[in-house]
Amino acid sequence: MAKTYYVVDTTIKQNGKNPVVLFESTDGVVKYLEGMCQRKFNMTRKQYMNEAESIGHSADEATGRAFYEQMEQYFNTGVIRNGKEPVRTNVFQAEAFLRTKDVHGN
Repeated sequence: MAKTYYVVDTTIKQNGKNPVVLFESTDGVVKYLEGMCQRKFNMTRKQYMNEAESIGHSADEATGRAFYEQMEQYFNTGVIRNGKEPVRTNVFQAEAFLRTKDVHGN
């Protein structure tokens, strides 16, 4: 079963609406959020995370989880359930759940 993650991009408008962008991986979500961070805060991921770290937040790491957790405060992200229903959630937690779903059940 393919995982589908979404981001509502509130930094741009298409036909008067904020687009919903779909991804198959958490890496795709993190990469897209980098562009949204640039548009919203006029900062790169590195600049934003240096600022966040200077006030006591987690340092950024290769997976982008700390960066994602900073961005999810500002942007609507989550998973598409049953191929149609968006559910706002942490995509890294959803990925971990889906990885162990067959072991632990639905």
